[in-house]
Amino acid sequence: MPSSSDARGTDFTVRCACGIAYHTNDAHVGKVLPCKCGRTLSVTRPPTTANEPGAALGHISTTNTPSRERSRRRKVRTRRDVSESAAHSRVGRSLPRFSNVGTWFTHWVGARMEPFWFGTPLQRITVVAAWLYLIGVFASWMLLRYWSEENILATLIAYGPRTVALWPLALLVPAAVFWGRSSLWLLAIAAGIIVFPILGVRVSPGTWNASLPATPAPGTVRILTFNTQSGGALSYDLSILLREFAPDVFTFQECGDQLWAAMEAEKGWFTRRYGSLCTGSRWKIERIDSMPRADLERVQQFGFGGAGFVLRTVVQSPMGRFAVINLHLETARRGLEGMFGREGIVPDSPFPGGQAGVPADDARQAGAVSRLERFRVNTMIRNKESALASRWVTTGIDDMPYLIAGDFNLPVESTIFRAHWGHFVNAFEATGNGLGWTKHEGRWLRIRIDHVLSGERGFMPLFVRAVPDYRSDHRPVVADYKWPGSS
Repeated sequence: MPSSSDARGTDFTVRCACGIAYHTNDAHVGKVLPCKCGRTLSVTRPPTTANEPGAALGHISTTNTPSRERSRRRKVRTRRDVSESAAHSRVGRSLPRFSNVGTWFTHWVGARMEPFWFGTPLQRITVVAAWLYLIGVFASWMLLRYWSEENILATLIAYGPRTVALWPLALLVPAAVFWGRSSLWLLAIAAGIIVFPILGVRVSPGTWNASLPATPAPGTVRILTFNTQSGGALSYDLSILLREFAPDVFTFQECGDQLWAAMEAEKGWFTRRYGSLCTGSRWKIERIDSMPRADLERVQQFGFGGAGFVLRTVVQSPMGRFAVINLHLETARRGLEGMFGREGIVPDSPFPGGQAGVPADDARQAGAVSRLERFRVNTMIRNKESALASRWVTTGIDDMPYLIAGDFNLPVESTIFRAHWGHFVNAFEATGNGLGWTKHEGRWLRIRIDHVLSGERGFMPLFVRAVPDYRSDHRPVVADYKWPGSS
């Protein structure tokens, strides 16, 4: 009569994809075994030969290790496999499994959390720090995108030195290498969020290796825009700037008397001035007009904003007529001034009186206004200013193509910019590469607030570049555009 061992067949071991080992025999060959990690495996006999030691047990023994040592190693492997499975399943049970993607995500999260459940104190600290950093970076991104002009924290992120978000990586990456390598994926995701959505890095394959031509190509228009910071320094280098970049039209902001005199002295240029805005063209300027700003002037005297200027010129080129809009909008700095005074970010004294966010007559002195209300009034004025300007720039020009260039004092992530200027084509967003910073202040503040825009069915951007500094706190921006309908 055959023994029970003969009836069951030869014993052997099968291993799940997650590493857990199961002992079985020939009687279970072909069956499906559920694994502790959530997977399933089909029971198949491992390939062996009769001449190899250990064939009867279904595995190959390649050494003469004593049975006690083999048993100890097997127990160590089993404990490690069980701990890994527990790490996956403990996190996985707390997360929904809607599909194969969801199942993969739960296992991925479980692998990232494994050092926290079974690691040393240093490993646990590293994992927690990596997760908190990723959550903080994601929250900053959401604040920047959806609340950048609606609360103080989000506005500080939008107009502050964003590169500081990368600083914690100097400590977290070495810590993850030594004590929690599974956390490197978390840090990589956080770094990607910082580099692209927060810092605004752009990659345009079509212009990646392109360079600015020495002169504009036929059928194109080249525009240069530059906040000259009063223009005193540029007045000496104006000829060099125009010769080096060969623009067809240019728009200057913060254009002072000295720079204006230098522009008038340049031969072969048609120039116009309105307030602190100066526009020049190689071709004849037919007419100019400016945006009405009576409402803005009423609030400008109180120091909350309203200093925005918009100048429109109509240029007659050999290819046809087009409009050039030169603008300089209000800065958010007026709303953020004094935020970190001795009373803290927001003092307790509220804003007394006023209608629609505008201070009452007896409270319009700067000292009587709380910092919170100063921020709110400045935001309200800048929003109204952009709403007026974005509508006015396209009125009265019929179907004429147009270019809008200047210092918007708004990054593209700003909710004000996206609400009022997002329907225009941004040259850097469409064809730019890298960071494209146009404004620098101090050691760390770098931001892109100078833009060149066009209509959706007008000029098509071909190339844009923020050129080196010409002794200003801004950098000139040069963009080439294809004339509508040209080949």
